[in-house]
Amino acid sequence: MSRSRGLAQTIGFTMASLLLLSGCSALGSSEVRERGVSARETTIVLTDVETVSTLELLQQKTTPPARVRMPDLGIDMRVEAHGIESDGTMSLPYSPFVAGWYAYGSAPDSRMGATVIAAHVDSLPEGVGPFAGLRESREGMAISVTDDAGTVHDYRVVSVERIDKDEVPLDRVFTATGDPHLVLVTCGGEYDWRGAGQYLDNYIVTAERVS
Repeated sequence: MSRSRGLAQTIGFTMASLLLLSGCSALGSSEVRERGVSARETTIVLTDVETVSTLELLQQKTTPPARVRMPDLGIDMRVEAHGIESDGTMSLPYSPFVAGWYAYGSAPDSRMGATVIAAHVDSLPEGVGPFAGLRESREGMAISVTDDAGTVHDYRVVSVERIDKDEVPLDRVFTATGDPHLVLVTCGGEYDWRGAGQYLDNYIVTAERVS
């Protein structure tokens, strides 16, 4: 991998992580305007996110996740691999009933780092999605991720956080180092109808891998 290509991918990782956490509802800007709410442009501030480890991670051969299940909450969702849009934002499935895996990060069979799976909490045409249930997560709950090869990776919830989007510790949520673990992300809290047209908080569920 060339230095310039690696740097571009690392910057993309940072931009996507910032913007993923800025809005997890599938209400587009035009839909927000239809509700009488002005959309506010997101300001991107690049930060250092473990550049060297991220480059090493990108060179690993990994198997994408295909399904995520959380039986205690009735979550059973297909997972699609997603990357970065042309504007630098992380792409997510429009439907809140399909989750997106950040393909430039770790995978369930990675040797280190966070496997990040996110989904919209709701959408106008489909209503509230399964990840809305993440707010009911509790420590010790079981999560399983099945990868494209059919291997099931089991996790146990170790923390459940509701964090203001401006205060989310991105370096921790999107870490490329440390023991392999799972991070589930969606939005929640109050909806800012008169400002940004988005939920103000993130629900972040972190789970350790147990098998």
